[in-house]
Parts: sequence; structure tokens; C-alpha cells
Amino acid sequence: ALIARLPDGAERDALELNAQPMFGLSLAAGRSYALPEVEHAYRRARVLCSRLGDEAAARFPVIRSGLVTYYLVRAQHRISDQLAQEFVRAAENAIESGSPGNPELIAYHIDACRCLGYTRFFLGELEASHASLERAITLFEAHKDQALEFGTPENPVLATLAVMPLVLWLLGRPAEALRRHQEGLAFAQQSNHPFNLAFVHSWATVFHQWRGMPEESEEHARRGIEITSQYRFDHWLRIDKIHLGIAMAARGRPAEGKALMLETLPSRMEAGMEAFTSYFLYGLATSHQAANEPAAAIEVLEDALMQAKDHDEHFYMAELYRLRGLLKLGRSPGALDDVDADFVKALEIARRQGARALELPAAMSRHEFLSAKGRGTESRPALQAIFSTFTQGFELPDLTKAKELLSQTP
Repeated sequence: ALIARLPDGAERDALELNAQPMFGLSLAAGRSYALPEVEHAYRRARVLCSRLGDEAAARFPVIRSGLVTYYLVRAQHRISDQLAQEFVRAAENAIESGSPGNPELIAYHIDACRCLGYTRFFLGELEASHASLERAITLFEAHKDQALEFGTPENPVLATLAVMPLVLWLLGRPAEALRRHQEGLAFAQQSNHPFNLAFVHSWATVFHQWRGMPEESEEHARRGIEITSQYRFDHWLRIDKIHLGIAMAARGRPAEGKALMLETLPSRMEAGMEAFTSYFLYGLATSHQAANEPAAAIEVLEDALMQAKDHDEHFYMAELYRLRGLLKLGRSPGALDDVDADFVKALEIARRQGARALELPAAMSRHEFLSAKGRGTESRPALQAIFSTFTQGFELPDLTKAKELLSQTP
């Protein structure tokens, strides 16, 4: 309000440029990245940067990062990815035309690579996501002795380490995923910053869900809820409650888990937080499945598939099809072609993405299904082929089960 009273001109624009990104950051950290006011703040800042020219160049990284995150959280993944690509190009151009060792430019480049890694993850472009995230870590390792400052609610290095385990897991590299997960936890604990801690615990819940370790997932969700409740990080509090619901259902308490998810999901979506909704609906479907409510499970899963398709949120698409096949099988055991089509679709998507961690359960489900029909010889080669690509993680549930299936006589 005070700035608005000043006369138009460069001085007023400079003052407003200092204020708008800070306003966007405070809203994102405290309430939600997805608020329309966040977008307005960053877009207004971008206009001001254009007016002020070179003297405003230092503000561009914060603005670009904020806009990428805004559209990412709203599940406008194609827009977010386009902005992330522009962010990376701008960072590379800035380094080429400036000083390669400039800490501000290094931080700029790290955050840009982090952003692109996230957008590619949601799009299901896993190898590209990993390459960009690995680039961010490599840059940080080469310059970690410098004073790198980032204008984001969460540290971009920590954010990179938080999501990289999920990417590595999907790519079928579970031991490497666990190592990066442990590095991320250590980084957050060393920073001793509440927002960083909340951030890493939230992503850790997903990682342990995928590993088939619901106890660990619940532990991280509860720790996240404790932090986000204390510091009123509303965005992450909603997410952690949904993660807790998924973990509770996986641990044999589907009624409690389902109730928590149904309580939290609507308010999250009303706040514009659409990213990850396809996965959260998948979690809700599994809670209905565990509660022996197949009709409700299929209905929710259809919503999850629609959400994933409408928003190009492809990272878990293969598993959505696999679960739909299992649910159809439970309702109509004789629906051979329809069930098999979902399993085949799951395999096709996982192979195209290089998501070996999703290809394996899809291959197992199809093999069990066809074996029960006396057609196991049709599906065994695919299961053997994907199992043989793994070189780590054999103690984990999916790989243990696959080995057992393959040990059985066809």
C-alpha cells in the first residue's frame, strides 16, 4: 500500500520488485505454492524486471523458480516444464556471458536444474529427470565451499536430494535411491531449518511407501505433521495428512486411513494443489481395496486415471493401470481380455518410461493372472526379462516375490 502511493518511476519499480518476490515466497512457505496471489506476485515481478533491465537481473532466478513451482503444484505440468526449460537456458546463458565461478550464477544454475528435474519427474520422463537432478548435485558438489544463497522456501539442493530417491527407485536402482534418501535426511538435519525438514519428511513418506515399508512411511508422515503443525506450513500439513492416511491403510487400518484422506483431499484441491492428486487418489483406492470395497476402489481409480491424463501427470500411470486390472479381476474373474489389457498397458507405459520398478509388479500381476488360466508360459519370459535387469535391492518385497514366482514350475 505504501509503495502504491509513490510516484511512477524506476525508484518505485525497484522498491516493488524487492517486495513482490518476498510476498510470493512468504505465501508459498506459509500457506500454499498454488495460491493465485503467488502467481500474481511473480508475474508482476517479472514485468518490473523487464522495465528495470540489467539492474534487476539478480531477481530473475527467484521469479523463474517461483513460477515453475506455482504451475507445478497446480499440475499444469506442460507449462511448468516449458518455464523450467527457459530457466535452464537462461542460467546457462548467464554463466556463458558472466563469470563461471560467480556464486549467484552457480546458485541460479542449481535451482534451474532442480526445477527441470521436478517437471520431468511428473511428466514421467525419468531418465531426463535424473540427468537434470544429477547435474544440480554435481554443480553443488563442485562449489559447496562457496557461499551459495537461494531465494526459495526450501533449499534447492535439499529439494533435489528429496525427489531423487523416487526417480532412482522408479528407474530400478533401489540401493542408490536409499543412499540419496539418507543424504537428503542428513542434509536437512544439518541445516536444522524447519521448512527443509518438513520438505524432506514429506518426500520420504512416498519413498518408503514405494519400498513397501509402511511403518517408515508413517513415521516420516507423523514427523512431518509435527513440524508443519508447529510452524503452520499449511501446504505440507495437508500433504502429510494424506500420506499418513495411505500409510495407515497399508498397515491394516484402512478405515482410519480412508477417513483421513477423505477429510483432507477436498481442501487440498480447493486450494489449487493439484499435483500428485493422481497418486493420492491411487492411495485412496488402495484403502477402499483393503476395506473390501471394490466398487468404490474402481470409481476412485478411474478418477485417478482421468486426473493423470488431464494433467500429463505420468510418473505413476503404469501402476494405476495395474491396480485397475487387479480390481477388475476381483469383480469379474472371467473378464480375461479386459483385465489382461490393463496389465499389458501397464507394462507398455513402464517400459516406455524406463520405470523398471513399475514394470516388475505389472509383469508379476500378469504372470499370476495368466498362470491361473493355465497360460503362464506366455507371461513368464517378460517377468524373467525384467527381473534379470535388477542388480540391487533383492531383499525388498517385490523382488523377493518375483524370485519366488520364477522358482515355481511353469
